[in-house]
Amino acid sequence: GTGLAYQWQRDDIAISGATASTYTKSNSTAAESGVYKVIVTGACGTLPSDAARVDVIDPAKEYTLSFSGFGSEESNYRIISVPLQLTNSTVAAIFEDDLGPYDNTKWRLYNYNNGGNQELGSISQIDIGKGYWLLARQQATIDAGPGQISLDDPFKINLVSGWNQIGNPFATDINWGDVISANPGFTAPFRIFEGAWSTGTTLKSYSGGFVMVSGAQELKIPRGSFVGGRNNKIELTNSIDQEEWEVLLKVNHGNASYPFGGVGMSATASEISFDGKDEYNLPPFLDFVEVKHPFAFEGYSASKSIVPVRNERVWEFSLESNQSDPYAQLQWDNTYFGDNDKGLILVDLTNEVMVDMRITNEYAFAFKQGHRFKIAFGGPEFLEKETQPKEVSLLVYPNPFQREVNIHYTVAKPTHITIDLLDQQSRILAPLISELKQEGRYTVPIKNDLEALPAGMYLIRLRTDDVLVYRKIIKQY
Repeated sequence: GTGLAYQWQRDDIAISGATASTYTKSNSTAAESGVYKVIVTGACGTLPSDAARVDVIDPAKEYTLSFSGFGSEESNYRIISVPLQLTNSTVAAIFEDDLGPYDNTKWRLYNYNNGGNQELGSISQIDIGKGYWLLARQQATIDAGPGQISLDDPFKINLVSGWNQIGNPFATDINWGDVISANPGFTAPFRIFEGAWSTGTTLKSYSGGFVMVSGAQELKIPRGSFVGGRNNKIELTNSIDQEEWEVLLKVNHGNASYPFGGVGMSATASEISFDGKDEYNLPPFLDFVEVKHPFAFEGYSASKSIVPVRNERVWEFSLESNQSDPYAQLQWDNTYFGDNDKGLILVDLTNEVMVDMRITNEYAFAFKQGHRFKIAFGGPEFLEKETQPKEVSLLVYPNPFQREVNIHYTVAKPTHITIDLLDQQSRILAPLISELKQEGRYTVPIKNDLEALPAGMYLIRLRTDDVLVYRKIIKQY
């Protein structure tokens, strides 16, 4: 029409001098790639055109992989992607000129596929849209070589039912909210590893992560910003008397940490089928620790259990780990539990310890493989009933110790308790406790009777009218 004014934009920024009805740019460079549109102004107002993504491709350009995982520790592994159509896409062609011949004592490359982590070799192919675990001891610049970035928009990745290791198919960051919006009905969170597991909000260039889906499906990765893009929910922080709430559990053991355990309730949750509310343990890779609820999907045990709304509920779960550290820790956020009569009690079934999750936000404990826990949710009467001890038990920690220990014991009925410190010949060195106790759980710190002891092994003996329990303890300097 007549009397119209035009202003061309790239990535929502006005292009100087671009005020004609058409825009032509000669001798373009890759830096001028972006999303272009024109703003048209007339007597009736201002109207933007549809946006178009334009990529300037230099077929001779050498692409450098962005990689920060140099080192020899397992925490230095990173998930990478190679978003290029290459003449030669083997591991040898992409990596060996920079990292040296494939040598798993110097650098290693894995891909998660068909339910397992498979180590790649020199002749293995690197595919666009896949993620790969990479560790390199020595710092180097990794040039993938000349290639062409995919022009597909969106790029489509075929996912299998369960966990999938994916990679960014483009050389630019992609907002994960845009991925969710480009795939109606898709709500899966994006899990990334940058020295520790976390929830990603961005599919970074030359990087990747893990997604879980129910059933084989196609995932569309949009090149540019998707209209209406939204980030996926990371954590629900409603008070625990609401219909929708969750509490995330993070477990730390040795060099391994896992932040995606938990419990919660939702009006739309299913008790028995996959509903996208629960979490499932990521495929174990090297150092790992897992929270395991007693149900699974596609062979992956559940780490977080979200159930239909109830006034009272008990969850049981266990911990599995490949770490040898004798102690572990659970952590949670209790700042949003709210002012109400609902409570959450963590019960260490293995060690017979009870923890009020409102009062503290962490619990350190002596770890045993398959360590068993339960979490009880409800009002005061229900919690009291669910957390009553069923038998006499005795736990001493830390062990070995240097100056003091905590003696934790449970009593299932009113009884007289005697606890003594013994030498290896069962001779009493010090009487520690002798008193009538009601049913319950008790923790007593012991210090003065232990400080003067020489290093060595001792016994703690608990005695009631009908029970006798011993625990070995070791003093170290």
